[in-house]
Amino acid sequence: RALDTITVAAAPSVLERSGDRVTVAVVDEDTSRDRSSDVLAAYTPADADITAKSPARIVQLHEFDEYVTTGRINVTLALTNMRADYAFRLFDYDWSCNPGSSYGCSDWRYFGGDDAPGYLVATSNAVSFAQGAAEPRAARVLPGLGTAIHVAWTSGDDEAGTSYGCDVNDGTRAYASSTRRAWTNDELCGSPASDIGYRDPGLVHVVDLDCADQPGELISYACGRLATDPRAGDDLLFERKTFRCPGAATEGATTHIAVFGDLGRGEEPDDASSTWKEYGGSAAAATIDLLSSQGGDFDLVFHVGDLSYAVGYGTVWDDYLDMLEPVASRWAYGVNLGNHEEDYPAGTFVDRQREPTVYTGYDSYGECGVPATRLFPMPHDKWDADETWWARDVGLVHVVAMATERNFTRGSKQWTWLRDDLANVDRDATPWIVVGAHRPIYIDSSYSSSNYGGNGDLEVMNALIENVEPLFMEFGVDLVVAGHNHAVQRTCAVVNSECVMRADADGTYDAPGAPVYLVVGTGGASFTNNAVGRDFSEVVFYEWGYARLDATLDRLDITFFDNGANADADTAPGRVLDRAAILKPPPVVVGDDDGAGVGDDGGSPNENESGGKSSSSSKGSSTALTALEAAAVVVLALLLALVAVVLKLRYRTGRAGPAAGFHLDDLSPDDDDDLDLDDLGVAGDLKPAGTVSLGTLGTAKAETSTLV
Repeated sequence: RALDTITVAAAPSVLERSGDRVTVAVVDEDTSRDRSSDVLAAYTPADADITAKSPARIVQLHEFDEYVTTGRINVTLALTNMRADYAFRLFDYDWSCNPGSSYGCSDWRYFGGDDAPGYLVATSNAVSFAQGAAEPRAARVLPGLGTAIHVAWTSGDDEAGTSYGCDVNDGTRAYASSTRRAWTNDELCGSPASDIGYRDPGLVHVVDLDCADQPGELISYACGRLATDPRAGDDLLFERKTFRCPGAATEGATTHIAVFGDLGRGEEPDDASSTWKEYGGSAAAATIDLLSSQGGDFDLVFHVGDLSYAVGYGTVWDDYLDMLEPVASRWAYGVNLGNHEEDYPAGTFVDRQREPTVYTGYDSYGECGVPATRLFPMPHDKWDADETWWARDVGLVHVVAMATERNFTRGSKQWTWLRDDLANVDRDATPWIVVGAHRPIYIDSSYSSSNYGGNGDLEVMNALIENVEPLFMEFGVDLVVAGHNHAVQRTCAVVNSECVMRADADGTYDAPGAPVYLVVGTGGASFTNNAVGRDFSEVVFYEWGYARLDATLDRLDITFFDNGANADADTAPGRVLDRAAILKPPPVVVGDDDGAGVGDDGGSPNENESGGKSSSSSKGSSTALTALEAAAVVVLALLLALVAVVLKLRYRTGRAGPAAGFHLDDLSPDDDDDLDLDDLGVAGDLKPAGTVSLGTLGTAKAETSTLV
């Protein structure tokens, strides 16, 4: 129903790269037309069927008095390259506010439909990208197994036989270990993800690097399409970026981790468009801006679930990845999955021969975990097969990501994995255990519900306390961080809902003997204001931002920074709104000349009252070694060393020639008497197949990526 009195024009018509801005001019010459419901919608591709597909972004023109009164407005917005061109369509009906939607003006499932053409009054020219569908974008650095790092990015299809990879540290080529279609329509579980919200998500590429030889170092990289012949000069790479390898667990080190949950896709203040209104405000972008400005030395950014809130609209994932890039491209970005990534009725999982989630609500709107697992591969060999949990050492901290949307009851696959992982933590190397979970184990909340498998806050808390808390106590977990509830909450050190230690006036827990629980569902989603004042709750407040964890051998500091989105205009972001610290005796390294532990300077302020230091055991338990046990171990070590010397002298004095039997000197051409790989004739480091060691750059073998 195009009206001759209305024009919609977008400029420039070609954008250089993803994220560039376009200005859309709307002019309505009909001064008598009612413009109180007008909406401008951005569709990609430009010729998208408006009866069958949702828009990528919308501008509520009826909210601008200038436009409603004069019929003229210029709006500016950033466009993400979603591997296709765009067009802007003006409707004189606000489809996003259809009263049939349970979310009012937030739900796009009712945008469009068979009646949409009757309300379409104008369409703009097409807007494209200079690099087309092949533009590499959305760089993200993800934790891998051991010391591995995955560098991932997204692009559209390219010509057959194309190689994908990264130029690392200006010259070394690391080729992608995998290139795959992110997901297909039939892998999704229901609407809107599988119909009105679906669009081709493009390709996900992953390059494997190893940070073992360069902990804490900065690595330069640019990734994308690599020319078959490097001399041809036709690489298509995103702009060079730098990421920081996670630091090592060494004496004097401090490990830095940023943690938050429930982010969403936010808008910058000068962007007129929006996505899902419920979770599409500016607070999410403000958190990313704050992290980017404060980061510097992060070893991990840990997002504990509810990532993009795309809830079935594929274009929101593309926008979210671009928003995330300033942080995710600089530091290892680890994720939990939350209810808005995974939950959906069980039957749809079974139909696809998958294991269903514990909670069977519609919170993922048909995504059922597929987009999140494909876009953010985490360090677990079955991550893409419904085992959405993982663990990894990060400096002095063993980080565990458990999946609260998956079966965690005693004896389940996840419970067994969690028990085995915690039991094998080397507490001398990583004295701290931090567990991340989307739903809180302890939560100050009034929300109770037996629906959808019992997904109320109180029901979930009780189930986690019954099944998981005993493992936390047995293996000495120090801190548990969660989201889901959009608030900041900090508990006492608590067991079975009873406080065993409260923080002192400075927020310090001195050797608490039980975990402290932290809720930081404060990335950007609207606040959950339902605290009732539970006894175990020490701090509750409602501000957006993130928590920073700083770990040394004997101290774990917890600091919450406000992102400023909820403050007045004169308040700068980055205010410290809460501080806490957990103290414990540092590990003892048996055999030190002075008998002190690693990092002991002889006068630590964190000594216990008797002036001595106790140790964490090396496997799982945090129980300290007694002085008698430590002395016994020292004596045993000395005896073993004496035996080794005697055997060595015996072999040396009894040797008649090269064939006289096993001799340490025969295996030690480097004269250090240490048995190592070089002595055994094994050249180089043992690395996972396809992984490039950053310490030996220049040796990567060129391979063509396989498209699957």
